[in-house]
Amino acid sequence: MSTADIPEKTKRFFYHPVCCVCRDLLGILIGCAVFAFGANTLIAAHQLLPGGLTGICTLLYRLTGVSVGTLYFVLNIPLLILGYLQIGKKFICYTIYAVVCISIFLNVIPQEQLWTHNILLGAVFGGFIASMGTGFVLRVGGSTGGTDILGRIAVKYFQIPMGVFGLCINALIVVASSYFGNPELGMYTIISMYIGARTVDLVLNHIDRITVTIISKKGEDVAEAITKSVVRRGVTIWNASGAYTHQDKQVLMCVIVKHQWSETKKIVLATDPEAFITVAPIKRIVGNFKETW
Repeated sequence: MSTADIPEKTKRFFYHPVCCVCRDLLGILIGCAVFAFGANTLIAAHQLLPGGLTGICTLLYRLTGVSVGTLYFVLNIPLLILGYLQIGKKFICYTIYAVVCISIFLNVIPQEQLWTHNILLGAVFGGFIASMGTGFVLRVGGSTGGTDILGRIAVKYFQIPMGVFGLCINALIVVASSYFGNPELGMYTIISMYIGARTVDLVLNHIDRITVTIISKKGEDVAEAITKSVVRRGVTIWNASGAYTHQDKQVLMCVIVKHQWSETKKIVLATDPEAFITVAPIKRIVGNFKETW
């Protein structure tokens, strides 16, 4: 084995499908732990409500006494079945794994004020930390379940942005929080949810769209892998020739949402570890381009 062979074999190992799945599962596990930690020790500990289904479960816990983790797991079952029928299998498999992890962490991590007794700090940092965990899970192609699944379906069939869908759900949670509890807590909940929404945007960068240009000897294979993967973006191909090597190659151009970059890179390098990839930001798109989040 020559020294020149080492980088290519390392790439093939690093981007092997099994290795990619293991990294994704580890990322989801860490993201779920971070989410549950922020939700329990900073948000719920100050009698605030997290966004989405976790917030609904927290409210039901205060009314019924059934643990948040148990409620979260049970209420996710019909949503997961619906998601399996309407969305990709990989997304649902990762989401099931995330739901199980979150359910366990929500039951294990105590709802105690471990960091601060200041409710404003709890709202700000709780929203930030919990949403950082959510963002990690979303970035690897899964979700934390609950309203994220409904949001994906809303995007797919009704072109309703997930941000708008989540805002409507969270508005109902805030109203319920104010009705059953202190209206002042509802105001702090709004702060927490706003910080959380901005944090998810920061992690996903889903507003930004980018052009990915790929130069590869396996252009057709790379294009097929991209179009049939969870990325599901169109690809334009044209033939080219290396100026120095004079070898025939293909140039591929694909426009994606920025949070899809990680998955796209995995797909390309798993198909052709020697591919040359460049990424450029886009200011405006005219034509058919659908946001996925």
